[in-house]
Amino acid sequence: MMKRRLVLVAAALAAVGLMAGCSFRPLSPEEKIRRLDRSECEADANAMIGSRFYNELAWDWYFERCMKQKGYTPEQIREMWR
Repeated sequence: MMKRRLVLVAAALAAVGLMAGCSFRPLSPEEKIRRLDRSECEADANAMIGSRFYNELAWDWYFERCMKQKGYTPEQIREMWR
């Protein structure tokens, strides 16, 4: 389980690094909010999966739940992973 957590954290850090390296223009306020919401929900999902009570539930369920609570539609959530 710890190995999966490390892989998820490493993947999240790599994604953030790639996004930062590929950004040639300033982000709009909406894009900044979207990225902040996404990183908060990723951290929330990682924290929930790391808990011994929730460790058998899927990471993506927590992420999607968090994003939906922030007002994102399923289509907007899918767009984030393209």
